[in-house]
Amino acid sequence: MEDAHMINAKAFLMTTSDNKPGVSFYEHLSKLVTSALNDICDVNSIEEASLDQKVTGFTAKAFDNLQDKWKYEADMTLAKVQRPLFEETKEDSSDNEDGHVKDGIKDLVVLPDLMRLSHYMELAAIGLPREEIFRIWLAMNELLLNEQYTIEKIRFWGQIIGISSNYYIVETDLLEEEREESESDEESCDQNPSKTSATYIDDGYYDEEVPAPDWKAPAVIPTEPHGTGANTKTYFICNEPGMEWMRLPLVTPAQISCARKIRKFLTGDLDALVVSNPPFPGKECNYLRAQIARISSGTLISGPYITPGVLSV
Repeated sequence: MEDAHMINAKAFLMTTSDNKPGVSFYEHLSKLVTSALNDICDVNSIEEASLDQKVTGFTAKAFDNLQDKWKYEADMTLAKVQRPLFEETKEDSSDNEDGHVKDGIKDLVVLPDLMRLSHYMELAAIGLPREEIFRIWLAMNELLLNEQYTIEKIRFWGQIIGISSNYYIVETDLLEEEREESESDEESCDQNPSKTSATYIDDGYYDEEVPAPDWKAPAVIPTEPHGTGANTKTYFICNEPGMEWMRLPLVTPAQISCARKIRKFLTGDLDALVVSNPPFPGKECNYLRAQIARISSGTLISGPYITPGVLSV
């Protein structure tokens, strides 16, 4: 019976306060007795010895109570994604000093000098940081080497800020346009006849035929094909340099018309729904493409103009 009481008392002393990891009273008392036997300290210095044991037993885990512990999981994940951009690949070994890609038609494509353009932007106190610009340039090189698309011309269009993540946008000219098959759910004209013969019962007798309304739904403006109009350019986006480039779909006239009437914050998710009034015909990827078309057409400089005796502008 006495052994059971001793075991229970020892187990109680070995428990830590509030069940948190740390030094138990039994462990602290054992170290204190060991120190007293080794140093042959008296009763008057037992408090100082106990304080020394607490100081020497201070670990980094107790430091969390004094200062917040920062978490770097997001930064580490992004660093792992962007690491392949800085590694030399087989495609990089075929590049020459001018930035040409020696691979068929891609030998004619040259990446723009974003660092020089960024320097001019910095003179006007605008633009992105140099490190970010360099990562964007590396990501554009990765898109250019993608065998899925044959790119004839490429340039950095800009960045659009989102709520959860941002959009980095690249404008390209595809040499071989890939036409997307769009299936429309439009109703045929036979489903909307000009006249209908309908009768209804009112107070027990039939009325004469009610004429059908003459209103007709406005004609749907067809989507312009690749390489023409608002779909002259092809746009690719990514949330961070080093992530997968995603191609934006074609923009329709109805999406551009509705985008002029609404104002929405972009979330950073291409599949997010666009809740607005009037309703937007599409998801966030379509809304983003419509806004890109509006900005591109609104900032386009026409030209060149050639006047006799004057340099071309």
